[in-house]
Amino acid sequence: MLDEALGKYDTTTVIRKLNLLGQWGLPDLVNTDTDVDGTGDPADPDGGDDPADPDPAALTAGKASPLAENPQAQPSFVLTEDSPDAAGTPTTSGATSRSVAAAEASIPTYLPCSFIVDAHPVRSVNVVEFHNASNSNGKWTYGESADTDLEGGIDYAGDDKGWSAHGSGHIGNSKGATVYRSYSGGSKANNYGTSTFKYTDGHYQGYGQGKWCQDTTISPGSYVKVPGSWYGGVGSNTADGSEFIGCAKSPQSGHRNEYPKGSGFTRDKNSSAKIGAAVNLGPIKVGARSGYSKNVVLHWDVVRGHGIWLCGTNYGPIDAGVIHAQNQP
Repeated sequence: MLDEALGKYDTTTVIRKLNLLGQWGLPDLVNTDTDVDGTGDPADPDGGDDPADPDPAALTAGKASPLAENPQAQPSFVLTEDSPDAAGTPTTSGATSRSVAAAEASIPTYLPCSFIVDAHPVRSVNVVEFHNASNSNGKWTYGESADTDLEGGIDYAGDDKGWSAHGSGHIGNSKGATVYRSYSGGSKANNYGTSTFKYTDGHYQGYGQGKWCQDTTISPGSYVKVPGSWYGGVGSNTADGSEFIGCAKSPQSGHRNEYPKGSGFTRDKNSSAKIGAAVNLGPIKVGARSGYSKNVVLHWDVVRGHGIWLCGTNYGPIDAGVIHAQNQP
């Protein structure tokens, strides 16, 4: 329609907006008339003071928003708190967001990697928790056919700050060798028996772009410490968790057996309890679990006093993961 006063056509401004999916929503019609009180009546100078004015809320009641009227304009996802476009975080324009998403989508999922060996350290590992009372001669043996499940460690960031336990390697011993530690002459023992294992420390070097090294869930740049083979050392330590508990108090008192002077007990089957901090990798300590087998043996000869008790916390000495020892009164 021609506006004679201005000498040009009167137009209505139409604004169309892109929604979060990058689709065009329904147009918002912009009325250029002055509307003081929001009632849609440009001739009303009272700014909403006229009792005859309709309630502004009533004018919009029952009307859906343009987005609700256009299902295609509604996003089909919910932004999480850590999304770059979530409320309370800095946002970018729709075009920029789409450009970033397109760039990320172009990065392949996998890339070829090489594992670079940095070192082959030998580490001491707690292979068994052992307790002996002074009325018995005790001994633990770790040898041929012995086996231990050892955890490794990984640092995904490669900055030596984010180490965590990763995976478990089964280390079997078929080398025909045996190590042991004995306690006789009234010697008590409440400690961890240790042996040594060779580890492989290294990192994953990526070639090209990608999120994960080929056929793995390990990102390029990650550092790992992986158990390798038994090395055959022997020792002991009294780290946390190996302290004396005994068999006199509950619950151990409900899972004990009596062994008088002249008797003994040998355990060479079933698994021991997992030792949570069995090996120190440097940045962290990880666990180990040994299996009592032909040459993973715990043995007691009762030779003094009134004999001993042997017990477990939840099971008797035949099945317990850790066997405690105490002289009988």
